[in-house]
Formats: sequence, C-alpha cells, structure tokens
Amino acid sequence: MRRRHVFSLALFSMLGCGSDSGGSTDDAGPPGPVRILALGDSLTLGFGSGEEGEGSEGGYRLGLAERLSADGIAFDFVGSRQNGPARLIDRDHEGYNGYAVAQIAEITNVAIDAYAPDVILLLAGTNDQITFVPPSQPPEGAAADLRALLAQIEARRPDVQVIVGQVIPLTHNAEGVRAYNALLPGVIEGARSEGMNVRLVDLYAIGEESLSSDGIHPTVEGYDRMAEIWYAALREVLAGR
Repeated sequence: MRRRHVFSLALFSMLGCGSDSGGSTDDAGPPGPVRILALGDSLTLGFGSGEEGEGSEGGYRLGLAERLSADGIAFDFVGSRQNGPARLIDRDHEGYNGYAVAQIAEITNVAIDAYAPDVILLLAGTNDQITFVPPSQPPEGAAADLRALLAQIEARRPDVQVIVGQVIPLTHNAEGVRAYNALLPGVIEGARSEGMNVRLVDLYAIGEESLSSDGIHPTVEGYDRMAEIWYAALREVLAGR
C-alpha cells in the first residue's frame, strides 16, 4: 500500500536518517515508510479473525498496524494480497492458506522483487506439522526447508531484515510443533553466522489458551498477542538500523 504516515522524530534518529554522510540532512529528504512484508501461511492471512465476514481477516496485522501507528512509525505493509477489516489501514500481505515452507519459498522471490521490503515477518512451518495436511513432513525436513528459504531471501535481498516466528501451539501434532520449534534457534544461528540479518521470536508463547476451536488458528485475542510479539521485535530491528 502506498499510504504514508508521519515519522516521529525519535524514529528519524533510530533509522540513522539524520546521520552525516557527506551532505546536509536537508538534501537527504524525508525518509520513506518502512516496507514490511508479512510472509507465511493462514496465520499471516489471519484465518478465523474476520470481523465483517469473508475478506475481513486481519489477523496479527491489525494489532501490529495499530501499535505502529500509535508509536508514530511510518510503515507500508506490502504484498499482492489484500484482506482485513475496514479499520486496518493497510491490508497488503503474502499469506496463503495451507502453504508449507517449500510452497512459501515458491512465491518469495516474486514478492521480494515486486515490493523490495525492508523487513520480512516470516511465519512458516505450521502446515508442515499438521499431520492431516498433504505437505506435512517431519520437523527436520521443515527446518531444512526453512534454512533454504532464508538462504534464498539472503541471495535475493541481502540487506533485508528478517524476523522469523516460531510456530504457535497446535492441538494437532503438538509434539511435532515443539520439535520443529526446538530446531529453529540452530537454523537462525546458522543463518546469522553467514551474515544474514535475521532473528527469532517466540510466538509459541501465546499459549494454547489463545487457540480457536479448530486447534490451529488463534482467536482474535490470540492474534493480538502475536501482534505484540512481532511489534516488540520490530521495534528492536528499527532501533538497530
């Protein structure tokens, strides 16, 4: 979405927009919004969070947008898909129902090339661990696919900041989810050792009480807990830019 919001002066400092690079700050012009690509499966789309019927699912993106706006941070959610309630000011994303890690990888290069994100919020691996979904696979296979996806992102856009979310609790194959999540710190450390700007956040922390009756997707309150976790990590990323 091309809508722009006003940056706070604090964020100018955080992003280093006022630093001396050999010219005056007046010549640099105002900074653009931070381009954020929400990339993943139905938890990125926001399945089950619709406030106004089909197409109004905002998921964690709603709470994240509200927090960013309240903090005066200029942002631009980017992506080829749009959905969310009327009060979600920017509905763009790349979230796909039922996609496993390998399927998300198939659409990632196109999204990166089209939208040149500054930050990617990546949540992948849920469907790999739902045993009744065809792309399901052992945790080790999903973790290997995620490492390959991170390498793919690094090759395509080396300067992008990537925040990877651990899979939320599931009542289906809970053991597989825990095993997959346990592998992710090693995956992230391996990517960081090769110079990638990537960090891990603990979305599992929202707890099983945040799940809806399907045992897979969060309640509206659960999605908002996810938003709070993404937001805290995003603030750290922006402070380090």
